[in-house]
Amino acid sequence: MKKLILPILLFLSNFTFANIVIKDIPDFTFSQINSNLRFDFDSDGTNEFEFNIQGQTVFCFFDSSSVNFVGTGTIQSGHGWDVIKYLTIGTVIDANSNFSAAVDSYINPGWAYLNELFPIGDSYIGTTFKIGSNRYYGWILVHSTGSNSGVIAVKSYAYNNIANQQIIAGQTLEKETFSTNIFLVYPNPINDIFTIDSNLNKNDYKIEVSNANGLIIPIIETNNRYNISHLPQGFYYIRIEDIYGNFEVEKIIKN
Repeated sequence: MKKLILPILLFLSNFTFANIVIKDIPDFTFSQINSNLRFDFDSDGTNEFEFNIQGQTVFCFFDSSSVNFVGTGTIQSGHGWDVIKYLTIGTVIDANSNFSAAVDSYINPGWAYLNELFPIGDSYIGTTFKIGSNRYYGWILVHSTGSNSGVIAVKSYAYNNIANQQIIAGQTLEKETFSTNIFLVYPNPINDIFTIDSNLNKNDYKIEVSNANGLIIPIIETNNRYNISHLPQGFYYIRIEDIYGNFEVEKIIKN
């Protein structure tokens, strides 16, 4: 349950995140034989999009007014708008994510920078798509053997079936059960410093601040006061996680 009365009061007990619909498929490893995987997030028989492989590169063609993927850059920057970005668990996927591709997106293409290549192991892809006239956000769990000549496998995918509502990479449940924890985050909007008060000991939880692209941003903390004066104006996300792995993500505004 959330109450917003100037500060953000987070009272976490049987907290409802969203209606997450998961498709846990047999691992699909792309090869010249298994070259096409269709994604039907809502199981209505109509595919939202499909992945294909050419050479060693997995890619997707799409109508960007309906479908898109979180990328590493933008057309304006001159690089990365068509390079799918690997996301770590806990990354927020929503309208503020970097959906900049025009008609195609690629996993580990030959023109990707080394730091854009999917790491060895599991990562997530952030996607948005329309069902009818409504927009939704989802994640795709993939496994990579590393490098732009490595093997890509899709393990599962999911979406938030509430239109226009965020999903968190790796989020699988409609509900997360917390012990009765209270977090008070204030002020919001923030000029330079925000404070977190809690009924937990400081050692029993940790926080991360990230931007709209999921980049974790270093911050300075002193006695539960967090300094973000070095950040430009805009939206950011605070991820609070307790010692049991339960977490909450809140959007803040930096003035």
